[in-house]
Amino acid sequence: MIVREELRAKAGLVYNVVESIVLAMSVGLMVWLANVVIAHGNELATHRTEIASVEKQVQTIEQHGSRAVETLSGRVDAMTKQLEELKSAIVTLQTAPGELKVINVRLETLVDGQKRMERQLEEHAKANGKNP
Repeated sequence: MIVREELRAKAGLVYNVVESIVLAMSVGLMVWLANVVIAHGNELATHRTEIASVEKQVQTIEQHGSRAVETLSGRVDAMTKQLEELKSAIVTLQTAPGELKVINVRLETLVDGQKRMERQLEEHAKANGKNP
């Protein structure tokens, strides 16, 4: 009876510690994710401004018939490529909430496992003639 109570207390303590650690990691991940999304948003805004500026320059050069258009066109292509890479990075970051859901499911599985273990301990104690 005393052993069972001690075991239950230790198991509860371990569960609380694991739950606290996972929760802290989840919160940390969400804060990190928010910071990364904000940073990428700032980068996208900067690139958008740069692209608008470059497009105006290209239009001005095209109107005057300058041969430097090819060089600026290459720069615009390079910036467009960078924007595509940023977009793909944002898509990758958007998968993080799915990963958090997976962590939540695993936590729920741990809770279910703990409940099963407690039931089995109770049944074992009853089978051995000990009072729970």
